[in-house]
Amino acid sequence: MVCTNPKFTYIVSFDTKTNIFTTTNPALGTDIKVKRVQDDNDGVLVWTATAVFGGDRDMLALFGDEKWMKFFYGNGSVQTDLCK
Repeated sequence: MVCTNPKFTYIVSFDTKTNIFTTTNPALGTDIKVKRVQDDNDGVLVWTATAVFGGDRDMLALFGDEKWMKFFYGNGSVQTDLCK
């Protein structure tokens, strides 16, 4: 899926057979770990994490009728990028 935020557009994909999550988002790097996958009538919800200074950043991606990426920050804030 193609996602956008105020600074750039990036691609996100998830292979349900190999459990591999990839993205072209330059802020996330390439070491993304899949923590949990939920596949139901709403689509595929993927909980991932990537290493950042001082720990991990959790992210959620929804691949379904609704498509989005959510980024969770240590200060409690959440950023949602809409996707197509």
